[in-house]
Amino acid sequence: MDDLIEGAEGSVTRSWAERGGASPYVPGNPTEMLDNLRLLLRAVDENRPPDDVLGWSSDDTTVRDAVYALAKSGLVVRQGTPVQFGLTPVGRDYLRGGDDGLLAAALHANIRFFGEILAELGDGLTHVELQAVAKEKYGLEWRSLDQIRRRVYWLRATGMVDYWTNNKILLTDRGRELLGRLDLVDPAELTGPPVNGDDVVDLAEAPPMLAQRLAELDQEQLAARSRVVGYVAGGTNIETINVLVAAVLEPVPRARFVRLCVETFQVAESSGEQTLNTLRSLGLIDQVGPDAFSATAVAAEWVSSGDPLDFVRILHSKVALVGELLTLMSGAARASEITKALASSYATIRLSRDEVTRRLAFLSEAGLVERLGNSIRRTALGAAFAGSVPLLATALEPQAADRADVVSAASRADVLRLRERLVETSVDSGNFKRFEETLVEAFRALGVDVERHGGAGRTDLLVSLWVSPTEQIRIAVEAKTDGGGVVTEQDVKFDALAEHRTLHDARVTLLVGPGFSNRLVQWAADKDVVLVTAVQLADMLARHAGAPLYPHEFMALLGDGDDDAHERVWRRLERRQSVIAHLLDIMWKSANDPVDIEYGEGALGVREIWRESKRLLDVPMDKTEIQEALALLSTPFLSAVATSGQNHVATTSPDAVAARLRSLADMIDNRGRPAIVPPVNYEPRRSTTPETPPRPGEPDVNPADVRAWALANGRGVSQRGRLSTRLIQEFLADSN
Repeated sequence: MDDLIEGAEGSVTRSWAERGGASPYVPGNPTEMLDNLRLLLRAVDENRPPDDVLGWSSDDTTVRDAVYALAKSGLVVRQGTPVQFGLTPVGRDYLRGGDDGLLAAALHANIRFFGEILAELGDGLTHVELQAVAKEKYGLEWRSLDQIRRRVYWLRATGMVDYWTNNKILLTDRGRELLGRLDLVDPAELTGPPVNGDDVVDLAEAPPMLAQRLAELDQEQLAARSRVVGYVAGGTNIETINVLVAAVLEPVPRARFVRLCVETFQVAESSGEQTLNTLRSLGLIDQVGPDAFSATAVAAEWVSSGDPLDFVRILHSKVALVGELLTLMSGAARASEITKALASSYATIRLSRDEVTRRLAFLSEAGLVERLGNSIRRTALGAAFAGSVPLLATALEPQAADRADVVSAASRADVLRLRERLVETSVDSGNFKRFEETLVEAFRALGVDVERHGGAGRTDLLVSLWVSPTEQIRIAVEAKTDGGGVVTEQDVKFDALAEHRTLHDARVTLLVGPGFSNRLVQWAADKDVVLVTAVQLADMLARHAGAPLYPHEFMALLGDGDDDAHERVWRRLERRQSVIAHLLDIMWKSANDPVDIEYGEGALGVREIWRESKRLLDVPMDKTEIQEALALLSTPFLSAVATSGQNHVATTSPDAVAARLRSLADMIDNRGRPAIVPPVNYEPRRSTTPETPPRPGEPDVNPADVRAWALANGRGVSQRGRLSTRLIQEFLADSN
C-alpha cells in the first residue's frame, strides 16, 4: 500500500528503478483533470476522513480510493494511525497556486517515461509510435495503449503537448522549456550490460545478534526454511512490516495487535490474526506470555538500524531462496525466467511465481535488484549482499556431494513442520485462511496439483490428479476449522458442496477438518463427500515421505472411507520396497559368505531366498514377490543380479545399488541433466596383479578366465571374492 503513495522529495527525480510504472489517475478529459486533482488535494489538505465521498461528479469515489489512484505522484503521503493522508511540499505548493509546470515536473520525478516522452516526440508521434518507443528503448512492454494515453492526458492537461487531428502528439513551447530542466534517464543505461558485482559498494554489517544467527545457519537449516512468505495486512512491503514490528517493541496483547491491523489497514480481524502468524513465522515477533507478543531481538535490531538490508537478512534466515535468488541473476530477466532458474538449480524447493515475485519485491525495496520495464536486474549492492550470507548449495556445486542427506533432512523437517501445522491450524477457527494455506502445502507435498480458489460459490481448493494423458481427476477440497476440534452437520452445507463439484467438474468432495461428529460421518457417506481429519492427512504426509504414492494410488485413499482399505494401499508399496531391500541384502551376504561360496558359488535359488526371508520378515517373501524383485534388480541399468539357470547371484553391494538409484533420481529431478559435472575421461592403468592370492596348494589361475568360462557355461559365479576350489578344478579339467 505505502509504495503506491509514498514520495515527497519535491521535483528531485528518483532513479528509474524507484519511479512508478503506473500513471496517476483522476477522471475527466484534459480540460477537466486538473480541477478534479485540486478537489482531491483540497480534501486531503482539509483532513477529510478517508472514507468520505470525494464529490467528483462522475462517481462516488472515496478520498482513500482517489489517493490510491494517484499512485506514485509525489503529491500525497500517508501518515498516522488510524490512517490519514497529507500533502507533500510539492502537493501543497501546487494547491496554493503553483503552476502546471511544477505538477509536470513532480510527475516526471516519480513515474517512468513521463518527461522522456517530451524528449522522444521530435516532429510528432502517435500513441502507437510512443508505445513502440517505450518498448524498444525503455523496456516498457505495455500490452495496451492505456499507460501511454494516461501520460499524454497529463501532458496535455499541463500544456506540455498538443494533440493534432492527424493523431500526432507534438511538443509545445511550454513543454520545450520544461524539457530543458528535467533530469532524463539515458535509455542506454537500461539496456546496458548487467551489474556483475565488481563495483565497490558500501554494504553495512549486520547487527550483532543477527550476524550470529546468519553465522549459525548450516545446510540442513537452509534447506528447511519456509517456502512461503505469508500474508501481511497492508501488503508485503518492508515499510509496512517495519510499522507493525515497531508497534510491538514492548509486549502487547493479541487483541491490540489485531486491532492495529484492522484500524490501520481496514482489514478483517482474521487478516490481523493471519498477519501475526506470518510475522511469527518470519522470526520477527514471538509470544512472550499467555496473551502477549513482542518483537524478537533481531527484529528490534532491525527497527533500531532502520536498514532494509537487515530485514532482508532476517528474511533470508527464515524463508527459502532469498539470497540464493540473487546468485542466479546474471542479467536482466523476467520473474517467470527467474522462477524457472530457481527450479532448475534447486529442484527440491519448488516456488510458485507469486512467491518469487514477493521475494523480488522485497529485494527491490532494499535496493538489491532494480526493475527495467518488465524485467529485473541485480544491482552491485545485490551482488555484494549475496556474497555476505550463507547460501544453500545447488546440485551442481561441489559442496553438495552430501545432497541426499541435505534433502532428506529438509524433507524430514518439512514433513514434521507440516504435520504440526495441519493439526494446529485445523482448530484455529479465528483464522481459517491459515488452515487453507497449510492444506495447499500439504497437497503439494503429496505430489498433486492444487489450486486455491475460495470465495462465494467456489470450493476452497481444487486438487487435480493426473491419471493418464486422457484422464485427470478433480477433487473439490473444503477446509473446515473448529476450536473445539469437532465439525458438526450444522457447519456443512451439502447442497453448496454439490454445486462446487458441478462448477469445477470434480468427481468427489474432500472435507478436511480437525474431527467430525457421528451424524456428519453418516450423512457424508451418502453425499459423495469424503471426510479426512487433519491428523489423518498428517499421517499421509509421513507415510508418503517414506513411500511416495502415484496420483491414482492416492485416489484409492479417497474411496469408501474403509480404514483397512486405506492401509492396504500403503502396505502394498511399503511391502514391495521392503522385499527389494531385504532380497538384495540376502544375496549380498551369500555372495560374501565363505560357506555359500564353497558349496554354491554364492548363488541362491528362489527357494533359498524364501528360506532366508523367513528369518528376517514376519511374513516371508512369496515366489511372485521374489521373482518381481529379481527382475527389477537384473535390469541392464541396475545389473545388480546375474542369473544362471535357476540360480541368482549378487554382482554388487546394496550401497552401490542405492547410489545408482539416487543418481537416477537426481537425473530425473534435473530433467535429464547430470546432477554433478561429469569427470574428464581418462584410461586408467590396468593392474596385472591377481585379484586374490591362491591358497596354498591351489593351482595358479587367472580368476577372470575362470569367471568368463563359468558364465559361458551357464554357471553362476560371484564377481567378487574367492573362487571355490571345485569351480577352479572343473575349469582346469575342461581346459585340458
